[in-house]
Amino acid sequence: MSRFQLNDMIEKKICVAARFAAAALLLVSAGCGGSETTGPTRYKLSGTVTYKGEPIPRGTLTLAPDSSQQNQGPGSFCTIKNGKFQTAPGKGVVGGHYIVTVNGYQESKADDEVELFPGYDINADFPMKDSIFDIKVAE
Repeated sequence: MSRFQLNDMIEKKICVAARFAAAALLLVSAGCGGSETTGPTRYKLSGTVTYKGEPIPRGTLTLAPDSSQQNQGPGSFCTIKNGKFQTAPGKGVVGGHYIVTVNGYQESKADDEVELFPGYDINADFPMKDSIFDIKVAE
């Protein structure tokens, strides 16, 4: 087999592998972010976040299922504005144990993000229903 034939065979295998990977990615992505009615039932979560007794001007809230407590449900994410947050419709929690991470930032007219505190983690056990969860970030 000549070097040119070998290169041609390798190129064909790479092309087939790339097509297979693209098809697999398409199939996987078709299942992500779909309708609110697919997957487990998610419940709305809303509440307030304070630091040093004051509402956090802006920030983020990440809700990660706590696999050490056998919660295999989906995670969620939402923004904090003027100390308040609410998960998007159909994108809340499924109930059970979660690790909640709060990131808070000072109000700023520039695009820079000045942290109020390092990422703050707490453990929470949410009911299987819409609920309110208020957070007081420790100093």
